[in-house]
Amino acid sequence: MTRREFLRRYFLKFIAALTLVGLIVYTLYHALGSAAGSLLTTPARRVSDTQILGGEAVLFRSEALLEAPSDGLINDLVESGSKVARDVAVAQVWQNMTDMSTAEAQRLLYRCNRIISVLEAGRVEAGEPLSGAQECKDRITADYLAIKQAAQSGNLSALVAMEDDMLSNLCRYATMTGTDQSVEQVLEAMKVSKNALLLGGTSVSIVNTEASGYYYNRAYVDGGESIFTEDALESLTAESFDALCAQFAAMKDTGNAVGKMVRRHEWSIAVDFSSAVSSLLVPGLTYRVTFPENSDLVLTLTCVRIVSGADGREIVILQSSDNPRDFEYLRRQRVEIEVGSCNGYYIPEQALHTGVSESGETVDGVYIFENSTVYFRRIEILYRGDGYVIAAEQGDRGSAYLALNDIIVISGGNLYDGRVLK
Repeated sequence: MTRREFLRRYFLKFIAALTLVGLIVYTLYHALGSAAGSLLTTPARRVSDTQILGGEAVLFRSEALLEAPSDGLINDLVESGSKVARDVAVAQVWQNMTDMSTAEAQRLLYRCNRIISVLEAGRVEAGEPLSGAQECKDRITADYLAIKQAAQSGNLSALVAMEDDMLSNLCRYATMTGTDQSVEQVLEAMKVSKNALLLGGTSVSIVNTEASGYYYNRAYVDGGESIFTEDALESLTAESFDALCAQFAAMKDTGNAVGKMVRRHEWSIAVDFSSAVSSLLVPGLTYRVTFPENSDLVLTLTCVRIVSGADGREIVILQSSDNPRDFEYLRRQRVEIEVGSCNGYYIPEQALHTGVSESGETVDGVYIFENSTVYFRRIEILYRGDGYVIAAEQGDRGSAYLALNDIIVISGGNLYDGRVLK
């Protein structure tokens, strides 16, 4: 069979088959493209979203250093963070007469004092009823859960106090139930070890010679006491704030500081933001502030003022007179400021589209699916979050706007107002 005879016999059949395949593909494309099942949808639901500003806070407060005339071993006489009256001795400074370096001997002295404090708190008074053992056991369980939660959240600064409290309760429980009666023996042994460090009879008492206040030992001295002062805060500018932070970063030695006294209840934080936030914070108003590094403690602080920089940044100054017992006054720590809440419809960002109003202006909106038909609905965006927006509720805006429980089209091809899907 020649080529010409082959084409004459099969050409029309080939064209008919090709046309049929084309019709099938065209039909399937439009059938699937028009199917409602090809749309990804979600109902418009009402949510309440909290607006939060996060940043690193720098602590400012009135702090007075207590210094020793010379280097030595520091033996605290009062618990750190406790309130002391005027003319009360808060610590002793002993000459290091051991064979160890002063730093090593000081670490051992701190360890002895910590263990002694734990054991003394775990003592059981004579005549204390055995019925208190269950309550003590409950506290141990609560301490364990708190430690586990703090470790999982990265709140390591609070672990020391939690561990000490749990150890004290374990000692009490062991003594009350008779499973261990060695608390007193260990306590006496630790006192002997402590006395072995404090050799000789020469010591200098460090006395709080001025007004009463709260004493914090050397572990809380960071060198910022003479830098981040109330006077510096009063005249703070963006430039002076940078200079203070640079001076603090260069600080390497705290001298012979034994501890410090805090004599005012008020303390402040300055939070540096790279952009303007004055539209969200108003001086004179109070705001809820979360401290993630302090077991997510939430305190109410007052916005005192906002300092603006030449580069567009703003430094927010907040103040508080609350002094929670377990609060860690870290010189730098992250904070989260609640600046408001927003109520409306939750809309995924990929569902957003733009349309044209009757007056010809470009408007924000979404497509909804109702009765096999796609419709465009306008929205008023109140807040933009990470991957979503909050839109105002329909209220009296009319049917042209998105309503509660409308089926929002998140994704779908060839969307337009009035498109019918079978």
